[in-house]
Amino acid sequence: MRLVRLVGAIALALGPAWTASAQEPTVTQPRSRDCDAQLDGVKVGGVTTTHVQSFNTSTGRSNLFVGGGVNGYCRNSDQKVLADRAEHYGDSRILILIGRVHYIEKRMQLDADTITYYMGEERLVARGNVVGRTSTGTRFRGPGAVYLRAKQGLRERSRLDAGGRPDTWISGSDAGSATDKPDSVHVLADSLISDNDSLVYARGKVVIERPDLIATGDSAMMDQGREIASLRKTPKV
Repeated sequence: MRLVRLVGAIALALGPAWTASAQEPTVTQPRSRDCDAQLDGVKVGGVTTTHVQSFNTSTGRSNLFVGGGVNGYCRNSDQKVLADRAEHYGDSRILILIGRVHYIEKRMQLDADTITYYMGEERLVARGNVVGRTSTGTRFRGPGAVYLRAKQGLRERSRLDAGGRPDTWISGSDAGSATDKPDSVHVLADSLISDNDSLVYARGKVVIERPDLIATGDSAMMDQGREIASLRKTPKV
């Protein structure tokens, strides 16, 4: 892929340090870890397919509508995105990624039909055929999830909320297994919260499976760091 200069530099509209065109001045400097983003064009059969429409708002920012393939990344962080198309609203700093969306960073990978990224809140809302994987190997699949990124001055720890009865496989390292071939833990529940990959809260018809046991309950808490799990309301092991 080669860099495509569309509407001056379309990358300059996705964050506080970006502008709608190469001639306009930078509005503000990026805050700590704010995305200093770049957008590359997608090529199919040697032809660049990416195209963009840009509309200025009353505040001097821009709304962008990108089609034909999106390949973006943050130059000052490890965040990358791929999608069929995207919409960005400059005033509200909302980026909507649509169609075969892949979000990638060191800590988390998310695939979904759509992802809405609230950049000021560092909040990603994934919808439709969501598949996620953490850097430690824990993975999940479900209809929807909300990922809150850790950011200095905003929140100290990352958090993932998944609803719609997601399937979750907690990796052996996260489950605290010290064996040469650590067993993963399969968790099925109506909803699941993962707090910084160390605390897991499951609610609603919880089923926990591993090779040597099956446990059920109305809710469960698992502390990977302390290797403690608890079941509540009619627990069975």
